[in-house]
Amino acid sequence: IGNSGTANATLSITPAPAPGFAKAFSPSSIAEGATSTLTFSIDNTGALIPASSLDFTDTLPASITVATVPNASTTCTGGTLTAASGAGSISYSGGTVSAGGTCTVSVDVLSVSGVDAANTSGDLTSSIGNSGTANATLSITPAPAPGFAKAFSPSSIAEGATSTLTFS
Repeated sequence: IGNSGTANATLSITPAPAPGFAKAFSPSSIAEGATSTLTFSIDNTGALIPASSLDFTDTLPASITVATVPNASTTCTGGTLTAASGAGSISYSGGTVSAGGTCTVSVDVLSVSGVDAANTSGDLTSSIGNSGTANATLSITPAPAPGFAKAFSPSSIAEGATSTLTFS
């Protein structure tokens, strides 16, 4: 029959996309001195391979800190979550999200002033790429100013009599 020659074929491989990265406060609006849960969502549903070596740091704005009881948790596999009470930053490193999966990192934060907290994290990096930053804003209602009043008791007196002035 004879020699058919050679055959060539090219396989194009598209790299796995970096995981999606988002964050949200719940509730998204609180009073000064109240607590909200800050949740980071990592979405690897577009990849056929796991994303390991997950790493990000979030420096909090001055109007919020990590809560006294941080309730820090993650559904990612492994990794180290750092969120110390009263701290001004949150970090996560070394974790993994499965192929086609999602995971979260959550920490309670405390509003320490009545200024809204617009917050952008650092980049989420992983073994399959840089996902960029995540943004969220926590609306904080300032604490009301204390009331101030004064009153005379009795409020009507004769000339030369005594009345007590009370400030409250």
